[in-house]
Amino acid sequence: MHLVEGYFNSHAINNLLAGCPLIEEIGIWNCEGIESLELFGLERLNDVMIANNKELKLVDMKKLNVSSLSIVRLSSIVRPFPFVRPLAIPFEINVTFCTNLKNLRFVEAFITDVWLCGLVYKLPLLECLELRFCKKLKSIKISSPSLKTFSIFGCTYVVELKIDTLNLTHFTYDGGMIVLCSNALALSQVDVSLFRSNFDTYWNAKCVELLAQFHKYSEKLSLRVSKNEEFIVSKELRHILPSPLSRCKHLNLCIRTTSLPFSIAKVVDELLWIAPHIKALSIEYSPSDAFKKIYFEKPLVYEEVISSCGKSLPISCWRYCIEEVKLEFNGYKGNSRKVYSLEGREFLEKIDGLCSRRNV
Repeated sequence: MHLVEGYFNSHAINNLLAGCPLIEEIGIWNCEGIESLELFGLERLNDVMIANNKELKLVDMKKLNVSSLSIVRLSSIVRPFPFVRPLAIPFEINVTFCTNLKNLRFVEAFITDVWLCGLVYKLPLLECLELRFCKKLKSIKISSPSLKTFSIFGCTYVVELKIDTLNLTHFTYDGGMIVLCSNALALSQVDVSLFRSNFDTYWNAKCVELLAQFHKYSEKLSLRVSKNEEFIVSKELRHILPSPLSRCKHLNLCIRTTSLPFSIAKVVDELLWIAPHIKALSIEYSPSDAFKKIYFEKPLVYEEVISSCGKSLPISCWRYCIEEVKLEFNGYKGNSRKVYSLEGREFLEKIDGLCSRRNV
C-alpha cells in the first residue's frame, strides 16, 4: 500500500491499516492530516517507508515482523522527488519488539544518541544502518554483533563514534572530524569523506589519527575530499607520524574539485605516504568539464612482508619497493581509456608529463 499526497485523519488511516492484515508493504509520502501512525497486528508486513507527513507527531510500531524501516524527514536542502515538500516538525518514534528488523534508515530524524543505542541493542538481526542529517546525534555508540553495513552522512554535530560491531564489513562516513573507536575486525571496505574548515597542522594530525584507526581492519579504503589540498600532510608531520595505512592494499581518492596548479605526482606522493605498501591506487577528479580517473598498479618486490620503511623514511622509501607502475586514464563515462607502464624509481617525474600531454 502506497499513499502519496493525500489527506487522511489518524483514525481513518489506522483503521484502514488494521483492516488489511495481509499487507506486506506500507509507504506514506507527503500526506496531511495524520498525527499518529499505529502499526501492530500486521503479521505479513515486511517493509515500512514513512516520509514527510506534515502533521505527523508519532510513529508507533509494536510486535511486527517487518525487516526494513525507513523514516525520512526532508528539508528544502534534500529533495529527491519533486512532490516532497520541506518539513520542520519533529515527531516521536517508538519501535517495540520488532526484532526481525534487518535494514534501518533515518533521514533528518529527531533521534538522540541514547535512543539510537537502545534501539540497535534490541535488534539482534540488524544488518544495515543508515543515518543521514540527524542533527541531534552527537556521540554515537553502536553495539551489534549482526551489523554488516553502517553509513553516516551529514550528521553535523557528531564528534564521537564508538562501534562494537565484530561482523561489520562496510563502513561509510561523510562529515566532520570525529574521534573513532572500533573493533570491526571483519571490516573490508571503508569510504571516508571529511569536511574541513581549515588547513592547520592540528587538523592534519587528527586526520592521520583517524585513518590509522582502519589500519588493522580494512585493506580497501575510499577517501573523498572537496579539494586536492585537503589531504595534504605537511613534511613536518610526515617525519613525526607513522604512515597511518601501512596495511592498506587498495586506495581510492575522489577529488570533487581541483585547484590550479594541480600536480598528479604530488597527489600520488601524498597517498603513497599515507599507504606506503599499496598495490592499487585510483584517483578520480574533474578538471574543467571532464571527469578523469587515473589508476595506478604497483607490484611490490617483496611478497607478504610489511616493511617498516613507511615509518623510518616516510617520504621516499616506498620507491625502493616498486618494480613497475601502470597508469590507466579514463575519460568521462569510461571513454578514451589509455594504459601506460612506467618503470624505475623516477616514475613520479614522468607522471605529470604524461598528464600534461593528455591534457588532464
